[in-house]
Amino acid sequence: MHTPELVTIRTAALGDVEALVALFAQLGYPVDGEGLESRLRRLLSESPLDAVYVASVSGQVAGVVVVHVEPMLHQECPLGRITALVVDASHRQLGVGRKLVAAAERFLHAAGCARVEVTSAEHRGDAHRFYVGLGFREKRIRFVKDRH
Repeated sequence: MHTPELVTIRTAALGDVEALVALFAQLGYPVDGEGLESRLRRLLSESPLDAVYVASVSGQVAGVVVVHVEPMLHQECPLGRITALVVDASHRQLGVGRKLVAAAERFLHAAGCARVEVTSAEHRGDAHRFYVGLGFREKRIRFVKDRH
């Protein structure tokens, strides 16, 4: 797989909100710009346990990864979580996602995380193969309760 030479990874900025809204919409997560901007502002300014990185290709946002460090009471090391990863459809299979995950893992490793966790919807077979190719292994059971 050839990684494009012009891919750069940087911390997300408030000016990226419109591109982030479009990226999340590609995965079926419609978010409004104001809400996303508010959450991004909070993550960037108030939370040392969170990071948001974007991949830029020729100056255009081509992907995003969001990570969280979760301190654990029952374990010495915190758990690292990739809470979102989206690569624009026109930039998939070019190494953009790999670079984003590498940036996420660097952040989480520096925070002392001994394990990185990512969840993916059952119907996203391409994403599952991508994660396995990066060394993640599947752990099947997860329970979720939505607030009604």
